[in-house]
Amino acid sequence: MQYTIDHGKFAAEFDFNDLEEPDEDGHGRREHVLRARFGNKQVVYPPLSLRELTLEPPA
Repeated sequence: MQYTIDHGKFAAEFDFNDLEEPDEDGHGRREHVLRARFGNKQVVYPPLSLRELTLEPPA
């Protein structure tokens, strides 16, 4: 499933083609889907905060 939220509108597409390779991990899958959706455009992620980098057990 690929979905976008753009200007308050939600759109979803279901693609059952063989996009996922058997030896592909989550990161590889994400890159594959990003390239299918946006081509070779640069993807810039916001920096993670220290809180997001710190793993804590659930309370």
